[in-house]
Amino acid sequence: MSEGNTVVPGGFGPGSRIAGYLLEEQIGQGGMAVVFRAHDERLDRTVALKILAPALAADEAFRQRFIRESRAAAAVDDPHIIPVFEAGEASGVLFIAMRFVRGGDVRSLVGPAAPIPPGRVAEIVSQVASALDAAHGRGLVHRDVKPANMLIDASSGAGRPDHVYLSDFGLSKGSLQASGLTGTGTFLGTLDYIAPEQIEGKPVDGRADEYALACAAFELLTGTPPFQRPEAMAVMYAQLSEAPPPVTSRRRDVPYAVDPVFAKALAKTPADRYPTCRDFSEALREAFGIRPYDSGPNVGPSGEHPATRVVSPSSPGGGAAAGTDGGYAGAAAGYAGAGYAGGGGPGGQGTHGGPGQGRPGTQGDQGDQGAYAGQGGSGGQGGSGGQSPYGGPAQGGYGGPGQGGQGAYGPGQGAYGPGQGGYGPGQGGYGDPGQGQGPGGQGGYGPGGYGEAETQLAGGGHRTAPDLTAARWQQGGPGGYGDYGGQASLARPWWKSPLAVVAAIVVLIGGGAAAYALTNGGGGTGITGGGTNDGHALPPLKPPHCTTRVAGATRLHKTACASVPGGNGDPFGVAASKDGKAVFVTTDSSVQVFKTAPDGSLSAEWHYPVPFASSKRQATFAAMTPDGRYLLVAADAGIQVFDAAKVEADASDAYLGALNVPGVSGYGRAINIAVTPDSQFAFVSLQFGDKVGVFNLAKAVRSGDFSSRDYVGSLNVGTQPVGLTVSRDGQTLYATNFVANAATPGTLTVIDVVKATTKHEMKDATISHIKTGCQPARVAVTRDSKTVWVTMRASNYLLGYSAKLLRTDHPAKALIAKVQVGQTPIGIALVNGGQRIVVSDNNGNDTLPASTSPAHNLAVVNPGAALQRKSALLGYIPSRTTPRDMAVSPNGQFLYVVDRDSAQVQVVRLSTLP
Repeated sequence: MSEGNTVVPGGFGPGSRIAGYLLEEQIGQGGMAVVFRAHDERLDRTVALKILAPALAADEAFRQRFIRESRAAAAVDDPHIIPVFEAGEASGVLFIAMRFVRGGDVRSLVGPAAPIPPGRVAEIVSQVASALDAAHGRGLVHRDVKPANMLIDASSGAGRPDHVYLSDFGLSKGSLQASGLTGTGTFLGTLDYIAPEQIEGKPVDGRADEYALACAAFELLTGTPPFQRPEAMAVMYAQLSEAPPPVTSRRRDVPYAVDPVFAKALAKTPADRYPTCRDFSEALREAFGIRPYDSGPNVGPSGEHPATRVVSPSSPGGGAAAGTDGGYAGAAAGYAGAGYAGGGGPGGQGTHGGPGQGRPGTQGDQGDQGAYAGQGGSGGQGGSGGQSPYGGPAQGGYGGPGQGGQGAYGPGQGAYGPGQGGYGPGQGGYGDPGQGQGPGGQGGYGPGGYGEAETQLAGGGHRTAPDLTAARWQQGGPGGYGDYGGQASLARPWWKSPLAVVAAIVVLIGGGAAAYALTNGGGGTGITGGGTNDGHALPPLKPPHCTTRVAGATRLHKTACASVPGGNGDPFGVAASKDGKAVFVTTDSSVQVFKTAPDGSLSAEWHYPVPFASSKRQATFAAMTPDGRYLLVAADAGIQVFDAAKVEADASDAYLGALNVPGVSGYGRAINIAVTPDSQFAFVSLQFGDKVGVFNLAKAVRSGDFSSRDYVGSLNVGTQPVGLTVSRDGQTLYATNFVANAATPGTLTVIDVVKATTKHEMKDATISHIKTGCQPARVAVTRDSKTVWVTMRASNYLLGYSAKLLRTDHPAKALIAKVQVGQTPIGIALVNGGQRIVVSDNNGNDTLPASTSPAHNLAVVNPGAALQRKSALLGYIPSRTTPRDMAVSPNGQFLYVVDRDSAQVQVVRLSTLP
């Protein structure tokens, strides 16, 4: 119904009575009806009473059809259709009584102020779609879906998700059309939201309502409908003949994946749209990275979650950094004077020194250009300390006398200010003895701070203390844990045994031994943990914003592909067998086995069904255990386990069992798997379950029962965990949290593996939780466990982090490299001995199988150049449609990439990379 004609409904107004309802206030008016807030005197309740124009009641055919369809609408069972209490005729007019909803309509949310968060838009659209599909199932078509007919119930309370009702089903537009009452100048629908078939007078079904809902959603996201024009005829022409503009052309903080969703829902021909409104709303949620609408009681829009708390240190110098994305150069005091990890002279002997006589950096607030660049503070006097239980007699506390220098992160005399402290360089604390006082000192967090744990021997020599940082899991054969080269044991690592705890206590009581080392040691050249520029430490970087911008680069050679046989859904994950003779590809419902040739080419052979997977609960990721014995497939709310050798041999008993996270309501969407280097524990991320499940895989395969006893517990790492990986040294699990908008950026969670795999310590397993940018997807760690790389799906970046800083009190300073790549980067692979990184640019803006868009590609990156802050994007390898996950052959010669929407596996010969 249009909104322009004045209606005089039989002379009724506030104070009048109709059919037992006392009219109190007019609250709305449309082309053929007026709505009042009214009091139901019979049941003593407030209602919304719509009164139709008298001319409609005079038409017998319309009157009878109106009453029938009002009853039909009242019978539709959906919580998002406005409840209808009564419909009938009285005093010469037709009326309909409905629930009175306090809170206004959705149209009131649209304005020049801040845009509506995508998460809230998705929730509104999902609820309206639910109402429409319920009505369509009863044979009803609304024909006038628009924000003004979507009512927000304020009774849900502040801070709670909106509850939306779709109104105006009672006045059936089908009644008007069937009765021939459209010649009064009333248009059946509102021009800004009307489907082309309605304009043309053709028969309509639920897909006309879908079109209108898409127009309304477009307006909620951008502030205006897609075809808004100054003249009515221009609007009609645009609805009939013009393609909708991309949402991303009007709003930059939404992902490209949104545009094809609207293009489909706003197709001119109904057959080209989504089959149902629900299909449209779910496609929109997926584009935003939001779980399905019915995924459980804790469903909430990603844009509405409160910002995740970030673990960060207090700033000894008190200043905040100012400056630009690249340099943080600015006039802010901070970190100067605390003597953090400087290269000072002989300092204290214990970081955790018992009773101390001073706080770190108490005199360190001089020098207002201190942090990140410029002149540093004067340093602090530190505490004299006492006896350190973790490192022998302590003399220095957290920092001894320091002289400031030229700035924490700039060239000068040491990161965070040179001094004699710096977390107790000397014989204890967290670091090696630090002696240097020259420019740059010995670098922050290098020797002199957070270094390798050592003890002194007679005669001044050194030996490494019990190696808690290196790869010392129980060995099972040559290569063992360290290089994945041999048959690693499934036994628990020695340092997690009770005996190891006693041994550690003995070492500590003995005095002189360093504290429990947090990371691998080494003389990093600055706070960046290795990133340098002309020998000086580089400043940390800021995480990127959501962006649609991509980087240009050379177009590299094309590569060969193998097709994935149809019938089992689209491919998603890929893994290579240990012997290199087979490649396993997960589709929506199966594991497809490919045989490999010496040149890397693939030939499809047999496939195995993935149990419990269906069109609603697809299989996703594939992973091989480090020992090469088991193929793990992420599906539903857990992991399906296969004997890899038997899968490769086409054995009928290859499937072993399932490890499922208990208590997950709805679709958990298992999305990624990580395994400890000894193949004992497996982790699975549940994107829509908001948790990471932990299983004792070794116990499950040993017993063969795959029972709940194999479930260790779940890690609560935040909203929508997706990417997972365990560092090669076995200490750290990294998890990415996939979030869709700039208001609630994605995060990277750093987790202690020992605590994460020990049931009573899981709650304390999180080491740090930092903001990354928009939609972090996959994560990979270098072989030396020093650098963590993350793909940013909605930021179009590859980010590099210092693993050392992620595990310290300064995780927010850990971002040390940024490389802009192509559209929607997801998959990541470290290849050629870590000298190159390949990133799959998925291009969510274009998912058509016939696409020739060059945006589907594999970005080739030089990580060494990235860490030096130099140009690092070497070029793009053209891909098929929507490349996703990747696997490297055991011999390191080939990279296998799944192209999901073209159902292919791309084979890249790694020796040809630039």
